[in-house]
Amino acid sequence: MLRHCLFRVDLNLITLNSGSYFHGTQELARGEQPKGWYHLSKNDLGEEFEFTPRQTTSPYMGQDGTVIEDDFSLRTSWAPTVNKALEALEALQDMHGRNRTLHVYYTKSLPGKVDLEKKMEKCPSSPGNEYGEDFSTRKWREWVDDTGDPKQVKKTRTPAPRTRSSVPIAFKGCVPDADKTDEVWATKPLVAKRVGYVVAGVFNSNEV
Repeated sequence: MLRHCLFRVDLNLITLNSGSYFHGTQELARGEQPKGWYHLSKNDLGEEFEFTPRQTTSPYMGQDGTVIEDDFSLRTSWAPTVNKALEALEALQDMHGRNRTLHVYYTKSLPGKVDLEKKMEKCPSSPGNEYGEDFSTRKWREWVDDTGDPKQVKKTRTPAPRTRSSVPIAFKGCVPDADKTDEVWATKPLVAKRVGYVVAGVFNSNEV
């Protein structure tokens, strides 16, 4: 997962604690971006765009190759800062190794907001297999089968109404790195405006 980023807004150069560099104003370097929510898109969707909730096409995969994220709930993903939105991305290069341009969209509020960090404490887990980035869906299923506990078995049912899904209903609202990225969901349509773009971790800001 991407944890170090470069941003460009203006002319000032600031060194961050992570060792990466931030090109921008002192205010932005301190994280004083307008309060609200940010989304990064690989496509330029225009100055304003209506985001419609949908299923993810790239769910989080565990180390053993199993899906460990809710991949059935309809949502759009947002973060409280551009920094955090970048942290939620796996890479800033396309499949050919070229720098990817990511367009930054901003909204002041999220209809049908879901706080994913709060949801984590209710996500599936088993002894020695706590929910998080190292979680294994396979090990959890094996534990449920071994226990035969009706309450646990109930959690393995298919999401209803039936949707394309690799995980059972127990994963509703579960994202394993939400406690690090501060990712939240909007579960209702919303209109956001484009405020800048990122190229290889360089943030070029428009006025919000």
